Amino acid sequence: MRVITWNMNKATIRRKESWEYLLELNPDVALLQEVNSIPDFIQNEFECLYRKAIKKNGQSQHFGTAILVKGKIIKPIQLSSEWDWVNQELNLFSGNLVAAEIILGNEFRAQTISVHSPAWCIDPLRLMEVEVNEVKLKKNSKVWGTELVWDYPRPPRLEPTDKHLKIIFNGETIAEANRAYRVLETSHPPVYYFPSEDVRMEFLTEAANTSFCEWKGRAGYYALQVGEKRIENAAWFYANPTREFAEIKNYIAFYPSKMDACFVDDELVETQEGDFYGGWITKDIVGPFKGAAGTWGW
Repeated sequence: MRVITWNMNKATIRRKESWEYLLELNPDVALLQEVNSIPDFIQNEFECLYRKAIKKNGQSQHFGTAILVKGKIIKPIQLSSEWDWVNQELNLFSGNLVAAEIILGNEFRAQTISVHSPAWCIDPLRLMEVEVNEVKLKKNSKVWGTELVWDYPRPPRLEPTDKHLKIIFNGETIAEANRAYRVLETSHPPVYYFPSEDVRMEFLTEAANTSFCEWKGRAGYYALQVGEKRIENAAWFYANPTREFAEIKNYIAFYPSKMDACFVDDELVETQEGDFYGGWITKDIVGPFKGAAGTWGW
């Protein structure tokens, strides 16, 4: 028996080459994702089960998820769990997980599932009264294991975080917090803002230069000096932020690229490329990221 799974990248009836190649592969079962439509000549060869995929906001995508069988689809399978909150998610995103009981020509019976799996977290608001300790990752407060920066909003979103954050510079811990904020913006890894009481302010000197952010307002800068080691414009802050970002008034964000080491829950941070943005990249943050040469137009 030959089974294939294939993200067809929004294949339509007009893109015959994809479907013709599928026939060349000659599978007994094909589990397909991101299918816009299935042409008649494919439906003549396979029995098909197709459902529209679902966006994060619950609306239908313009493509779907499918199971194709050279045999018979006996019946769709209603996926379920012992946990009510999982059943709620399965119902909400039913078009992303298409399952069926099938039978092939030689009377072989099987259960199959085709999964369209975008990398977003479950909305925390839907989990406020749910115990998820048995399924969440130990180093990630999210139920889903990754965050896709292209799923972050624009305008950016401000959210509190209880992650353990720490910054080392010239042998000193200059900032350490468990009650910071992070800013999430499309194409960027998170930027963390520390309350000033969690920063060694004796190492910072306010600079004269400023810059302007269309979302947060005018930013001021700090130079950082520990011993003989000094970095200009090492951190920035908003003394009078816009209403949407009022919670981070006078909070301080540091460029991780200018520090010796930055940590999120004891994980060493990778720095966002470029000399303008200050995102913190950890293994649960998925790019590609804006900042490198050639990405400024993103």
